[in-house]
Amino acid sequence: GSAPALTKMAASMSPEERSLCEKYSRAITLSEVESRKDPENDPFCSKYKARELLKEIHSTLRNLYAGEHDTDEGDGEQPLDGAEGELGGSACSGDSPAGLQAARLGVIEYHLGVNHVETEELSAGEEHLMNCIKLLDKYTISQENISVFIQARNQLGILWAGRDEIEKAQGFLETAESLYIRYMKEDGQPPMDLSDFFLAEEEKLSEQERTKRFEMAHTYTLYYLAQVYKNLEQFEKAGRYCHTTLQRQLEFNHFVPLEWAINAATLSQYYITKSCYMEGRHCLAAALVVAGLAGEVPSEAAAQESETESEKREQLRQKRAEIARCWIKYCLNLLQDAKKLLEVHVYSSVSVRNSGLKKTSLRL
Repeated sequence: GSAPALTKMAASMSPEERSLCEKYSRAITLSEVESRKDPENDPFCSKYKARELLKEIHSTLRNLYAGEHDTDEGDGEQPLDGAEGELGGSACSGDSPAGLQAARLGVIEYHLGVNHVETEELSAGEEHLMNCIKLLDKYTISQENISVFIQARNQLGILWAGRDEIEKAQGFLETAESLYIRYMKEDGQPPMDLSDFFLAEEEKLSEQERTKRFEMAHTYTLYYLAQVYKNLEQFEKAGRYCHTTLQRQLEFNHFVPLEWAINAATLSQYYITKSCYMEGRHCLAAALVVAGLAGEVPSEAAAQESETESEKREQLRQKRAEIARCWIKYCLNLLQDAKKLLEVHVYSSVSVRNSGLKKTSLRL
């Protein structure tokens, strides 16, 4: 933020609060930006530094809130998503002071969970994510906690899918989906983002940015559900969810052109097997247009000059070939189906003619 904003922030915040916000900001930067530059022989060093800061924040918050209300994660029953009954359905209000404190702690538990998953410590990651859910499950869903509710369940969905426990993943993701639907029906206001809990009033995100991030989390839910349904061989549902995901990615301008194009071309294959040729062609045409956004294929000369250009050339050629193969499959299937229809038509015409001849010979 600007210097005046920081001065204002300093004036309106206690030193402890300011320190928390600075640590949070540093942890996120370490995790999301600096970790990309970590050396191969120590690939998680920035993630580990971020973890230490998150632990410090967690400990400070626990001490701050100690005695005010029960923020004990405890060893209560693990909520079985998909069979939870009333979602986030507790007597305590999510926007009460206790609800806000739980949401704040929940955000840190969430980040600790993701951090452990990213450093390949899945059991510890799962534990932190479950702590996050247990903290929030005592409160009704509200503008303050809905984003944390959904994102924690998205992460648990990915975690269980990675362990090939598809039904468990399905439970968490379907709950995330119904939480979104319920929130949009009952409230619908742009909810708080996770980072809003650790920003000064002036630094908080705009409503537009909040909406964008919230909708993005829901798009991820739908994307992971598409994979889950595909694994469970519920192909029609998988196709529907994949289609919605692609539409939403375009609507919110949140996509990587080549990745999107390949997903659209893959979806076309599903439509083709169902003989839905208009939908299949629409997906393939969209794939071509969006793949074009990835830019021109670098020339061979440029590829020899630089490794980056060489990789880009290889990737673009490979992905475009994949899309071309999907077009070929589309044309082949279309011709085969047309041939079958023609054979049926010819056969029925011949049958009608033959029966006509029989009747004539009988009359003779």
